[in-house]
Amino acid sequence: MSGSSADPSPSASTAAASPLALLRAHLTPPSPATGPAPPPPSPASAPRDYRKGNWTLHETLILITAKRLDDDRRAGGGGAGGAGSPPTPRSAEQRWKWVENYCWKNGCLRSQNQCNDKWDNLLRDYKKVRDYESRVAATAAGAGGGAPNADPPSYWTMERYERKEPEEEMSGSSESGEEGSGGEPEAKRRRLSRLGSSVVRSATVVARTLVACEEKRERRHRELLQLEERRLRLEEERTEVRRQGFAGLITAVNSLSSAIHALVSDHRSGDSSR
Repeated sequence: MSGSSADPSPSASTAAASPLALLRAHLTPPSPATGPAPPPPSPASAPRDYRKGNWTLHETLILITAKRLDDDRRAGGGGAGGAGSPPTPRSAEQRWKWVENYCWKNGCLRSQNQCNDKWDNLLRDYKKVRDYESRVAATAAGAGGGAPNADPPSYWTMERYERKEPEEEMSGSSESGEEGSGGEPEAKRRRLSRLGSSVVRSATVVARTLVACEEKRERRHRELLQLEERRLRLEEERTEVRRQGFAGLITAVNSLSSAIHALVSDHRSGDSSR
């Protein structure tokens, strides 16, 4: 374990380098002759307690090193490890599992999903810095005839609004260039006019649709009110018919009771006369 080139752990010089420099080195074509041997994957039977929270600089450097080694393996640089090295993973899940195993072996206790998300964030930040430096270089090249300007500030020391200023300045300069040319402003005005007309037409269609929906809603509400009124009238009619039926039944029972009393009285009067 004395060869420093074959040791998969990050060296002191790698740890001292910035993540941006390592990302730039990652985007360069790998050298097949110097690719270190990949570490063997850890056993899947051992449960892992993954670390949460923000990434430290040490963890970020380990992730960048692991991703560089994985790219070397995919490019054929892993063949220097001998016949005992594991086969190169083919699927993205296997590759990120390999990265997780490497990070885990070197003290970065992160899962493959965490490594994948962190790598996406690193690439996004790298692209922002690269675009910023390209804009600064283009501005310096455009003003090469004048006095030399001071060194531009670092992207990471700038405020968020300062990072957006170069983009806004470039967009403003492109618009002023269009105004200075002959035919482009007229074409731009025509495009804006067509866009405004389409927006007005769309707004008109939306307004008509909303009015039609409101009319349908009101009509349906009126129909529901009419149905409710009819239901109440029918309920009142049924109640009245039921009341009249009970009244007729009571009258009939009273008449029958009176007839029975009269019959009983006549029968008693006949018996007493004998």
